[in-house]
Amino acid sequence: MVSTLYEPACGVPVAADRITHGGGIIRGSPLPPTMKLPKPSAEAAQRLQTLLSGDPRVEVRKMFGHPAAFANGNMCVGTFGDDVFVRLDEPGVRALTKVTGVRPFEPMPGRPMKQYLVLPPSLLKNSAQSKKWVQRSIEYALTLPPK
Repeated sequence: MVSTLYEPACGVPVAADRITHGGGIIRGSPLPPTMKLPKPSAEAAQRLQTLLSGDPRVEVRKMFGHPAAFANGNMCVGTFGDDVFVRLDEPGVRALTKVTGVRPFEPMPGRPMKQYLVLPPSLLKNSAQSKKWVQRSIEYALTLPPK
């Protein structure tokens, strides 16, 4: 449970006790700023379904309030607003970043998620190419330890 305290000197909200993913406790850490998420796009959700083509190896569920695909419990492909993103291994990241318009996936500005890239509209218009990257993302997620 997080309790909110206010730093008397500046009035900034801080968490009295915040538990980290590793189970440690951070005392007096700043609370994350309120973040406004984009609304899920019906067009992006439909595009995701088309790209996944009913692949039985993936499960679609919500992440950040948007549809995302998970393989072995690992998120590999998803939508965020109008964007479609993929998760790739390092060679895949290097290869895809050579494509014009590809950018890191940043659900919070200034905080890109490692190994996740947004497919540009020009690539999404090419069904064969975008499916290739989605399949590569799924294949990579299947090599990761199950969650």
